[in-house]
Amino acid sequence: MKKITILIIIIIIVVLAVCCFFLFRYKPSPEEKAILDQLNGEEITAEKVHIESDKVIIEYSQAIDFTNEDGELYATWAYIFSVAADMNPDASTIIINCKFEDGEKIKLTTDKKTITLFINGDLSPTEFLKKIQTEPLTKGPKI
Repeated sequence: MKKITILIIIIIIVVLAVCCFFLFRYKPSPEEKAILDQLNGEEITAEKVHIESDKVIIEYSQAIDFTNEDGELYATWAYIFSVAADMNPDASTIIINCKFEDGEKIKLTTDKKTITLFINGDLSPTEFLKKIQTEPLTKGPKI
């Protein structure tokens, strides 16, 4: 009898855990979903978008392609920044958390003014990259 009671308690705990997982998992707001849809439609694997009062935080995965130069990676970052800035006019800061397929992670942060200057051609790609704050989130070399 004692074993049956313990088994029933374990089953109840497992069922509750599964229900909680589905109830409290990440569900994007309509604005966040719009950004996710726009980015994922452009061969980018955006996993999560979080909008705070004046910030947009985007998490995405980046394949490592050693046949291309870094310019393609930087263009992807510029595109992600521009989509987030265009689709959320209230955001003053855009943050990208980039996860590479080898496990390395980097956090990129810039302000909307810098993005606008770059999109309008008032900043060169080199100047734009210099204005992006980078923070390695794993053991790799500082970029």
